[in-house]
Amino acid sequence: MGARWTSKNTLMKKSTGASKAALVQTAVHSLGDWFVAALLSLSTLLAVGLLAAAPLGTRAIDISLVAAFIAATVGSLLVAWLGRAPAEIAVPAPSTTVIYAALGADFVVRSAGTAGLWEIWAAMSLAVVMMGFIVLLAGSLRLAGFIKFVPSPVRSGFVTGIGLLVIWSQLGPMLGVRLQDVTLDTLWSRVLPGSFIVAAATTLALILVPRFKRLGEPALIALITGTLIYYLLSAVMKPGALGGTLNALQPQAVAFQTTASLWGVVTPGWIAATALHVLPYAGLLALQAIMNAAMNAVTIGNLLGQRSDVNRSLVAVGCANLVCGVLGALPVSTSALQSVAAAHMKGNPRNVAAGSAIVLFILVLVAGQWLTWLPVAVLSTVLMMAGVGMVRQSTVRLVRTAWSAHSRDQSTLWTPGIAIIVAAAMFWGSVPLALTIGAVLAMVLLAIELSTATRFGIEPSTQLGSRRAWPPEQAGWLREHRLKIAVFKPQGALFFGTADQLAHQLASTASGTRFCVLDLSRVTTIDATACEIIAAGTKSLAATGVTPLLAGVLPDSARSRNLVALGLSSPDPQTQWFVDLDRALEHAEVALLREQWPGIATTPRFDFGQTPLTLGMSEDALQALKACLRPMDVAAGPLFCRGDAGSSMYIIEAGKIEIRISGTGPASDTRLAAFGPGSIFGELSMLMSQQRTADAVCVTPARLLELDRRSLDELESSAPRLYAALMRNLNMHIANRLDLATGLVRALQ
Repeated sequence: MGARWTSKNTLMKKSTGASKAALVQTAVHSLGDWFVAALLSLSTLLAVGLLAAAPLGTRAIDISLVAAFIAATVGSLLVAWLGRAPAEIAVPAPSTTVIYAALGADFVVRSAGTAGLWEIWAAMSLAVVMMGFIVLLAGSLRLAGFIKFVPSPVRSGFVTGIGLLVIWSQLGPMLGVRLQDVTLDTLWSRVLPGSFIVAAATTLALILVPRFKRLGEPALIALITGTLIYYLLSAVMKPGALGGTLNALQPQAVAFQTTASLWGVVTPGWIAATALHVLPYAGLLALQAIMNAAMNAVTIGNLLGQRSDVNRSLVAVGCANLVCGVLGALPVSTSALQSVAAAHMKGNPRNVAAGSAIVLFILVLVAGQWLTWLPVAVLSTVLMMAGVGMVRQSTVRLVRTAWSAHSRDQSTLWTPGIAIIVAAAMFWGSVPLALTIGAVLAMVLLAIELSTATRFGIEPSTQLGSRRAWPPEQAGWLREHRLKIAVFKPQGALFFGTADQLAHQLASTASGTRFCVLDLSRVTTIDATACEIIAAGTKSLAATGVTPLLAGVLPDSARSRNLVALGLSSPDPQTQWFVDLDRALEHAEVALLREQWPGIATTPRFDFGQTPLTLGMSEDALQALKACLRPMDVAAGPLFCRGDAGSSMYIIEAGKIEIRISGTGPASDTRLAAFGPGSIFGELSMLMSQQRTADAVCVTPARLLELDRRSLDELESSAPRLYAALMRNLNMHIANRLDLATGLVRALQ
């Protein structure tokens, strides 16, 4: 027992030791993730801090850098706490900082240099507060759901555009040159050799480290590698050949000065006078923040396989900007760059945002003087490679997938093409321009795809007649004259881009056609333009003596009312619209038969000897069979229903019977066959004594002759020759019914 206890105790110690090791490993990974994300945020806030201060001159650089630092720490913590979205990091983004800086430039120009620095900064801070209120309102009203109307290629283009802007903004610092001061011819000669070597080593580390998973976080290893190489080269190269390092930052003193100065400017009268001017900029800032949050949620959701509540994120971003505006900080929005990087990290993505903000706060507040040790080339390279990752994750993968399918479908190249165009518009233009171009291209692509998906079919009704069972003489005549009925069966969307093709088909109706049936049962959507074109085409047909009929429109349905409201007045909705193609074809066949046999549709003649059951029988056999039939008069309505027990068949002496399969409503029943005087039905249940397979409905009051299974069995023993003739006719009739079923299947295809 003691040995067993010792063994159990040893296992518990090993298990506890393994769990502690796992916790330590997780903690190390998390700290590494936080540190790398903090460094990425540091690189971003240095860039946007300089961008925001550009219109105000060098006197505002320290203020702007501290404002960016406050936004990247306080704002990010608020978004992480309130939003609770995985891998969602909020910092001052370049897209919002551009609008923010434009407001500062506007004030400088309008005041002609008379406005003081703190008055301009207070106006910019007021815009951030108003932006926060608008974003908060949008999140509370749950307006972020409208992002689903932005097509996927447009979203990919936006992410790619942000990545390209990041790459371009960091290319100069990485090489140690100012890109605006050089041309393509002079670029290489102005590149600092030491800065280039440091950037190359950092890039190589970022590429190679992921192949060795045990080494740790690639960005952190690359940062250490690049920094070591920088200081090794500084021993053998001149300082000017390596590029600079970060400047020391004293956030406490600048922050207190900014807060005190802003509150000295802000008064109720000043707010009332300034709010109207900054409102358009606040609206642009809010719109950009909403787009950033929505698209960031989709991108991160695709990477992590889980979607966050975008509206909750907007509420968090709105609250963060209210606080940042009061503190004189830069506007905050979710960053695709940092969020994508956080989504690829090994630790828990839900902790990266808050953890990186805390590390950034400690890094700048406690070790602000030590920032001078970090080379600009290393930080720029890490940030630029993150931008490259955004481009690769969004558009490059899209291009590869489309190109692999190009041989099968050339239309697949449209999707990455739109993404590339949107990215180019964002890179060389602006966010509103990219959004406009993306929306226009997406609509064009949708129109092209709908056009290619729409099919136009025409069938001569020699191959597709109605399911009405006509007497043999009329049925034979119709087989020869159904060419007078043309059937058009469009499939897909009828709108301004496709309806003209249908009009061309209608105009090419063969000469000699008396009826033109347009079946809309497989048309998914119809717009006003299509309704006008259809009406004009059918009116032209009517002018040439062709009667247009419309099939596939349920009576008094929402679709029929919409078609009338959109202007589809021809064919006539009251007399020429039918529930399905079968009834439209029957209407045309009745009209043709009336021309040959006047009155056939209302007073068809009944000849007992010419029914499918009695063909070829002698007069004595007919009288013997008639004695076995039971006459019955039935009112309009159901005769029997699917599933009912059945052991008899019927001959129609007068009236009209339809065989149907019930749908969800009366107008959605499918008519399998329609029978008039002289037709027979119900024979399968009589022969097999099984349940009815469909519904039988008396469309009008009818007189029927019933033959049940018991009477048929009696005929087999008492009149075998009559029984044999009867069974021969039934077999022929069933074969004809199979042919009818084949036509039904073909009609439904």
